[in-house]
Amino acid sequence: MRDTDSFDRLTDLIYDAALDAAEWPRVLHRLASAFGASSAHLSIEASRSSLARLISFGTDPAWGQRYAEYYGPRNIAWQRMQQRKLHGIFCDRQVLPKEEFRRSEFYNDFLCPQDGEEILGSLAVAQSNTTGAGVVTLWRPERFGPWQSAHLETLTKLTPHLSRAIRINLRMGELQTAHHLTREALYGLNCGVILATERGTVEFINKAAEAVLADGALRLEKQQLAAGTSSESTALKQLVANAAQGGDGGSLVICREGRPCVLVLAIPARAESCGLVAGGRGAIVFVRDLERPPQRCLAAFADHFGLTPAQAALAQELLQGDGLAAVAARLGITHATAKTHLMHIFQKTGVRRQAELVRLMLEWVEATAGKRPGERTQAAPRA
Repeated sequence: MRDTDSFDRLTDLIYDAALDAAEWPRVLHRLASAFGASSAHLSIEASRSSLARLISFGTDPAWGQRYAEYYGPRNIAWQRMQQRKLHGIFCDRQVLPKEEFRRSEFYNDFLCPQDGEEILGSLAVAQSNTTGAGVVTLWRPERFGPWQSAHLETLTKLTPHLSRAIRINLRMGELQTAHHLTREALYGLNCGVILATERGTVEFINKAAEAVLADGALRLEKQQLAAGTSSESTALKQLVANAAQGGDGGSLVICREGRPCVLVLAIPARAESCGLVAGGRGAIVFVRDLERPPQRCLAAFADHFGLTPAQAALAQELLQGDGLAAVAARLGITHATAKTHLMHIFQKTGVRRQAELVRLMLEWVEATAGKRPGERTQAAPRA
């Protein structure tokens, strides 16, 4: 590499690739150019062939697929490195004798057709129990001669940057996979789930919630939840905003003519702060048709948590979603008495908010609705 500026530009590209794996071909292009290589490669190597992956510059992309499907486990150079527990910077002549290398299937059928007889490489990331090793290699034809000490020194200087970038890639890949699986799990739930940001912007809607929106009970208005009437939309936006901004959350009933009402339940959600990145706030919104739950399901709920008849009656009325004052009026008790009953229910069920209590009861209804009379009921899971 001719100068410091070239080295710095290359390291900048490497860190771009750390955050976006699609940038690796650009990095490999610059590596090949800087080292006078015919091609450059990033491979993820492992003892299991299913983990062998290859990103390349300077060769036909079809060879990468062949590597993953066939040649990965036949890479005799990588096998010998594992056997000898080699690490750091290497060239193929240091890993195994050249004559032995030339007799291998990997050399003749994979490397030679790609002008890759002379290999210079860096084991940038060692193999772990969860990920494969990250190996950067530079190839050139045998007629160019062996790699020189200057090449090894330059690659040694680049390796710490390559190592960090590959580790970040692997970690981000794990997080993206976990994120994808979580969203898939949420999407498949029978209960409608909507995720909203601190500003009330909807970021995720699962399949059950999509059905509610398609039915017209709710809709998206400038990426925020809205309802059929102006007053219901205002109340709904206030409900989501209260939960998303760290309030207690709550519930709301959206009425539909000739159809069951829709219960909207919003609870706060907060991501933990991480380093210099502030944790985000938002709301988890549950939506479902508000049909009258089977009485035996609510009786099982009250029996499990030891609710008194007055407390059980209050809990059942809360499922209507129209607030404690309305519940007190329907039950013919004072607001103070209703509040006292609610505090006792909180203590017995272990929840702290009315919205959490409604969610818990709905989980019980979901878990016990299909049971036969007299069948033993167990507690529904709580998140």
